[in-house]
Amino acid sequence: MTRGRSIHLWGVTQNNLKNIEVEIPLNSFTVVCGPSGSGKSSLAFQTLYAEGQRRYIESLSSYARQFLGKAPKPELEGISNIPPAIAIEQKNSVKTSRSTVGTSTEIVDYLRLLFEKIGAPTCPTYKFTIDKDSPTDATRKTIHQLEGQRGYILSPVFETSTTPGGAQRLPADTLLKLMMQDGFLRILVPHGARMPSAKAIASKSKTKAETKGVKKTSKRAAIDRDDDDAGPAAGDEANESLSVLNATASIGLPTCRPLESIKNVGTIYEVKPTDTSKVLPLSDFYIVIDRVGFKAEDEGRIGDSIAQAYSATLKFNFGLDAGRAVMITTDGKKLSFSEDRSCTQCGFTFPNPSAALFSFNSPIGACPTCNGFGNTLLLDEAKIVPNPALSISEGAIAPFAMPSSAYDKKQLLAYCKKSGIDLKTPWSRLPQVQKEKVWNGDEKFYGVVGFFEYLETKKYKMHVRVFLSRFKSPQPCTVCKGSRLKPETQLFLVGGEPIAKLSGMTIGALYKFIGGLTLTPMQDEIAGEVFRQLRSRLKFLNDVGVEYLTLDRATRTLSGGEYQRLNLAKQLGMGLSQTLYVLDEPTVGLHPRDNDRLIGILKQLNDLGNTLVIVEHDHDVIANSTNIIEMGPGSGHLGGHVIYSGPTRDFYSAKGSITAPYLRDDSPLKKLDLRTRKTAIEEHRFAIEIKGARGNNLKNVNVKFPLNRLVTVTGVSGSGKSTLVSQTLYPIVAQHLRVEYLLGQAFDDIKGLEHLKGVLFIDQSPIGKTARSNPVTYLKIFDAIRTLMAALPESKLRGYTAGTFSLNVDGGRCPVCKGLGVEVVDMMFMDDVALVCDACD
Repeated sequence: MTRGRSIHLWGVTQNNLKNIEVEIPLNSFTVVCGPSGSGKSSLAFQTLYAEGQRRYIESLSSYARQFLGKAPKPELEGISNIPPAIAIEQKNSVKTSRSTVGTSTEIVDYLRLLFEKIGAPTCPTYKFTIDKDSPTDATRKTIHQLEGQRGYILSPVFETSTTPGGAQRLPADTLLKLMMQDGFLRILVPHGARMPSAKAIASKSKTKAETKGVKKTSKRAAIDRDDDDAGPAAGDEANESLSVLNATASIGLPTCRPLESIKNVGTIYEVKPTDTSKVLPLSDFYIVIDRVGFKAEDEGRIGDSIAQAYSATLKFNFGLDAGRAVMITTDGKKLSFSEDRSCTQCGFTFPNPSAALFSFNSPIGACPTCNGFGNTLLLDEAKIVPNPALSISEGAIAPFAMPSSAYDKKQLLAYCKKSGIDLKTPWSRLPQVQKEKVWNGDEKFYGVVGFFEYLETKKYKMHVRVFLSRFKSPQPCTVCKGSRLKPETQLFLVGGEPIAKLSGMTIGALYKFIGGLTLTPMQDEIAGEVFRQLRSRLKFLNDVGVEYLTLDRATRTLSGGEYQRLNLAKQLGMGLSQTLYVLDEPTVGLHPRDNDRLIGILKQLNDLGNTLVIVEHDHDVIANSTNIIEMGPGSGHLGGHVIYSGPTRDFYSAKGSITAPYLRDDSPLKKLDLRTRKTAIEEHRFAIEIKGARGNNLKNVNVKFPLNRLVTVTGVSGSGKSTLVSQTLYPIVAQHLRVEYLLGQAFDDIKGLEHLKGVLFIDQSPIGKTARSNPVTYLKIFDAIRTLMAALPESKLRGYTAGTFSLNVDGGRCPVCKGLGVEVVDMMFMDDVALVCDACD
């Protein structure tokens, strides 16, 4: 093997390794195998990864390097050609409920960018798309929809009292003066506008071109108007009445607003410099900026007039953040534009679409009710009354049964006696009316709800917060419906769907949805790269076999294997090369169907130019590797030697290998006779039968578990195994036997519980509650050791007790590390570094 093309380690004595020397080819797919405890993890993680990470930290800032003098270095003579290292372990260490599948894989980050760039705001009332209209955009849309027609470009002046967005016009005298200065001498007064007096309008324009085709008789003018809607000049000779055309205009562009055909728009009036401020209506009216023909050759003039209208709106109204303009044709069609994202019909203004708006980890986008958690903690009757078979006097209501609540229990018992509530009847058999009295209380007794409302006022005390948390359970937020985001974010759509809907999809469904979207040329220019990254990363997640997960699922609820595969897909999406990846048994917990998909992902990482070192026993992974290192021959002090190191093709015939004989097809070890015992479930005497289990993705399952047998539940990832066993079967049995009161999944019926006397749930969660917990303390062996040490003559002479030898209490534990054995250094921008305690070693 060429030393320059491989990672070379020599003199390695980490843990139980016996001064070994080994080479790992660069850009190889290397598997480290051997019996448990033979030194595989010591070589892969505590030597290779630890040294690769340590050398990488040396290239960082001086803040990070100041801790390197104390950082533990692997016990070895030397190592060469090691690239930067990344470890992907088979454990889920995420504890925060804010982390989701979407955030940990960065898919949601790309979704936020996509919605920021091309999210289409949709009016909640009129359901059409709203867009910011620059003068150029407004001109393009105007010509597109009103081609060949004539009309007016107007600037709205809003009524002081009722205006969208709280805008107010200037005082009438100031407004009229500014209009005269800027040369705006014409206004459009809508029919029905309120005027200061009956003789408000000083004069009217009599331009023949503007009145062509309109009869100038007060009778005709009155007929054109409804009597109820007659404006201030009803009965007078009209200068120009904008007629009504009940027509619908087709919209060619996706972001164009629909044309509004309005009846009796209003009348154009000319204002003279000699007029007083009383000529201006009290209600909304429009300043005429220009009268134009909407034609492509006049695009420059139309654009300038729209810009003028935007400027005039901001000048003549204060309280507006953006300009507005209105186009009205001579036949009554109306088209409105705004420089901000606001609906010109109902006045609804959209928030600025930034990535933070679509993030539940930002105060800008998080739901104000649940603060971005998606649920709120509410009183849980199942926790307050954990055993409904008990009576009130027996302590059915748990918070009143505690010693600290003795006074409240006395009040409760007295109230029940006065109200005729039987204290000896089980809670489950009490009438609903009596339950509600105890629960909600009345003027004579505060009840359970009143008791907790009082405690809410004392939440500044730590023990009160702990007490409250024991009797509350998370319930979906009633405002955001579990989406964690502000309701306004649901008004921005991509492909007709809000971001909350996309986050609730499974990865497989989202991949199909994104794949079905087609971007316009403009959208592709704005967000094309974000779109391509999103599709690429979703494909990696599909390939790694987690397509059944939803993006809004909490990361802490994932199994170790699922979390590891998410990390693998994330690394693939990053596209790193020349990196050392160290993996810990990635196939553990995987159904054999998914092995090939996982191996495909590992090969893709390898093809990018990375070096893979995988601690693994699976035959498929070993068969697809290019290099193998076997540790052994035994465990603990019997291991620590390199049994084989070389290409996979020579591994199966290697002499002295302990693993190879179990993998060869002609191995005599595969021909051992196994004693089997067949059991007919239907004929079995004792069994537990569940009917209609429908929790999560279970489809009304009927299943029978035979007793006195070893029963295995198998199936592909996400098929419902854990839902059936740990979330349905165990909570039912535990509640029946009064061991634990958990909220289980839905089912119809269960039979056979009378055959059971006990139940124990063993899962993969850590047994230790603190970092000081270890197997000796957990098994209570350390209690006997401490007692024995305290009984020694020298201990008695010095006055030592059993607590002196305890690592959990002051007086016995190290005062520097508080019994942890390590000091944890906060690295700010990186994972914390654990250093061996200098005081107690």
